[in-house]
Amino acid sequence: MGDILEQEELDALIGEGAEGLVKDDSDTLSGGGEKYDFASQEYAVSRLIPALSQVQSSLAEGIKQRIRQWVPSVESVRTDRIAVMKFAEVMRSMAAPAYIVSIKSDTLGAPIYLAFEAELVFSLVDHFYGGRGRSQHVRAQDFSPSEARFMERLTTSLLPDITAAWHTAVNITPRIDEHYHDFRFVDELQQTDTLMVTRFTVQVGQQEAELWSVVPWAAIDPIRDSLGGVVRTTRQEHDAQWRSRLMAGLEDSELTLVAKLGDSKVSLKRVCNLQVGDILPIDNPANVCLQLEGHALMSATFGTHHGQLSAKIRHIYPALNRRN
Repeated sequence: MGDILEQEELDALIGEGAEGLVKDDSDTLSGGGEKYDFASQEYAVSRLIPALSQVQSSLAEGIKQRIRQWVPSVESVRTDRIAVMKFAEVMRSMAAPAYIVSIKSDTLGAPIYLAFEAELVFSLVDHFYGGRGRSQHVRAQDFSPSEARFMERLTTSLLPDITAAWHTAVNITPRIDEHYHDFRFVDELQQTDTLMVTRFTVQVGQQEAELWSVVPWAAIDPIRDSLGGVVRTTRQEHDAQWRSRLMAGLEDSELTLVAKLGDSKVSLKRVCNLQVGDILPIDNPANVCLQLEGHALMSATFGTHHGQLSAKIRHIYPALNRRN
């Protein structure tokens, strides 16, 4: 170190250390990074995002097919964004009025939520009653009775699709608990609660609006082990079904079995002169080769059995010899 620092610099460094002037930034890592709490809800939810994404993708497809039964002009429902947010952020991001439905299940630890933006509600209702989904002025008040009744019936019809989407992870029996028009009136959530928010973009005709799926950490905490293995479990179930169908198909497939009696060499001149009724002599074979789809499978003795020509199996070739 003496070759790198001057004596004055060494004295200053030692003096600062002795006087306690050298700061111990134990809470700050090298490079300006900060410690990360792996026990936090944010990390736990982020770790489950791949599994939850599969659930939300299935939910998007189910919602699209279901809403089309009400409004055939729905073109698509695509997953736009999946994010981990605090409830305070959600309240600031979702403008009122919105049609928010609280969905409970005994399996989940807390309610989950579906939130329809006002533009989506107006467009769906207008198309349902024969309109063209033209944009309307977003009112600051609640929805009209007709709009509320339509959305209540629509969200109730989505319950089987929610069940099917979550089935890959856990069996749930969802039921609608409450309806809200503003997230500020949801008492079950605190501003600091961690949520996984999935935004679906719904295209109705030429218009697009958003539908939100909000899953609190408290809802998935009891089933996080099941969510951690959702991809693996689904793949195992799929592979087992595929193998079963494959084996059943193989066992029922029809193959061509040929008993090769022997070989005979014939000149081209004779072949050209062959006519109907000509006889080709074949030696009485002591052994014949049984071929399955062109591959030698067994050797046998040629003869008769109960008055029919037949072959008695004498040897089965090993698999390696069959390929050769």
